[in-house]
Amino acid sequence: MNEKGSRRKVGDRHPPALLMNNRLRGLLERRNRFDYLLKNGNTVADLGSGSGYYALHFSEVLGPGGLVYAVDTNRGAIEALDRKIKEGGIKNIVTSTSSTAKLDFIPDSTVDFVLSNLTLCCMAEHEAAVDEMMRIMKQGARAYVSINTIGRKSDPRWLSRKEFGGFMERFGQLDKIHRRTVSAVLVEKK
Repeated sequence: MNEKGSRRKVGDRHPPALLMNNRLRGLLERRNRFDYLLKNGNTVADLGSGSGYYALHFSEVLGPGGLVYAVDTNRGAIEALDRKIKEGGIKNIVTSTSSTAKLDFIPDSTVDFVLSNLTLCCMAEHEAAVDEMMRIMKQGARAYVSINTIGRKSDPRWLSRKEFGGFMERFGQLDKIHRRTVSAVLVEKK
């Protein structure tokens, strides 16, 4: 808090590209772990997509009739994803260097699945981001949202489990996972 009592302006946190797309990540985190939630032709929003670890996989699963919005504030990551899209001749991924708190390029109630994997805890505008997720999701759409629970309370990007739980109560919770360093929920838009 500054002397006027408001949070100071802080940019989003960007994990190193090597950490986000190396082969080791494939051993720790399966790309297909959300496939059971997807159908050919669906629309997916990958919020905090980085250079496309999940977005590229979703593109294949959804087929040519599907659409993936890959969103990240890290311009370098989106540029790397754009190169992969061009090299692969991929036509169903739309990229944007944007904040999860400002998704005005995605129409209301058009998304079937939202992935926000460790994104909310890397930004300060938590409530605006959750509002945008709600806005873009169709009725009955699902979202997987996770946060890292380790951080400094003085950092405006930090999100407590309690605050995270409050945001997720706006949805219908289908599953909850609390581990030592990560909290995650699978939710559905009521």
